[in-house]
Amino acid sequence: MPFNINTLKKITILYVEDDDMIRFQTADIFQSIFKHAHIAKDGHDAINKFLHHHKDIDLIISDINMPVMSGIELAEQIYAHEKDVPIIFTTAFNSDEYLEKAKDLGVAKFITKPIKIKDLMTHIASLVDSTKE
Repeated sequence: MPFNINTLKKITILYVEDDDMIRFQTADIFQSIFKHAHIAKDGHDAINKFLHHHKDIDLIISDINMPVMSGIELAEQIYAHEKDVPIIFTTAFNSDEYLEKAKDLGVAKFITKPIKIKDLMTHIASLVDSTKE
């Protein structure tokens, strides 16, 4: 299913990735696609940015396995403040334990790295469209 780029241009995201190279490369792409992309280097940085910008953030894309605060811990804290924001987890590992915890929290999607940007954009457009219905 193709996505509408105009839908994506209206979205503000919070992108969380602890790997510097991946974060810088992907952030450049996200900043050219979305209305705005807040970028965080770990879960602690992400929760601070979320609390400061939560009214503007439509969706969160986060690595699940990070130092300082895992994606699971980040999702728990975010959902304590805002239950309706969709979260997409990215991971280099396919862990049943993380997948089960993510499902229990109500995380919208679990994507294995390397991320295919076109597929991710299709999921994002679908998630944002469904939350605005």
